Amino acid sequence: LRVAFIAQPTFTCNIFDCTASGPARMFVRDLASGALINLENQVRFTTSQGVADGEALLSPNGRTLAFSSRVPYPQAGDSQPSRDVFALDIASGNVRLVNTDATGRQITLTGSPGVSANFSVQAFLSNSSRVAFLFDGDTSAGPGGVYAKDLASGALSRVLDGNPTTTLGSRTALSFSDDGRKVAYVEGSGGGQTYREVPRVLDLVTGARVNAATLTNGTVGNGLTNTNALLSRDGKTAAFSNNSTNLLGGLSSLGGAELRAYRKLVP
Repeated sequence: LRVAFIAQPTFTCNIFDCTASGPARMFVRDLASGALINLENQVRFTTSQGVADGEALLSPNGRTLAFSSRVPYPQAGDSQPSRDVFALDIASGNVRLVNTDATGRQITLTGSPGVSANFSVQAFLSNSSRVAFLFDGDTSAGPGGVYAKDLASGALSRVLDGNPTTTLGSRTALSFSDDGRKVAYVEGSGGGQTYREVPRVLDLVTGARVNAATLTNGTVGNGLTNTNALLSRDGKTAAFSNNSTNLLGGLSSLGGAELRAYRKLVP
């Protein structure tokens, strides 16, 4: 079992003008042996590329590392100063730009030649062969949404239709089943006293959408989900936190709501 993460450098700032003390670095920790693998030679951030988004996702088979960066990465064909998604083949050390169309061209904002959109890595699909990523505006590849890049063929396909802001509410962190059929997320809606954050599971084939914070008797949680909802790789179980007082456990010993973790079997 291994986990990947990004170590950010320290910064020296004069008001809003900040300079990184060095490059961001990628690491993989083997949780069994304790070994720490420094991927600095494979992911060659320069000092000017000190800022990374803190997103590092290791494929289930442990062979590919997907990450986002907000700075140009010319070694992989990226020359735009905005957030992009990359994939590192750990064995070969090859880094490739993921947010490209089927011909390999970098995806850009519609009507803004030479300017790329903001992309964020979301998941590995289809037994680690595809990387799902989200972008937040209309681009040369189509409307904003979630797309999947086949790392072998280069094919690009749409996974989730619509602009994420309107489709998913105010929260857009996604958790997919391995086959890409189901996705879990937290949907934010309303405002003030009516604001709600609900853990949703969406079947991308049938369009069925369920509120995971619902008991088998139909009782819907009256609280909020404060962190992301996670979906098991087989798509059968959703895990989420919630501070509802009418779900399992009820009120805390102090008489008020408290944050609990829940697991929900989904159809």
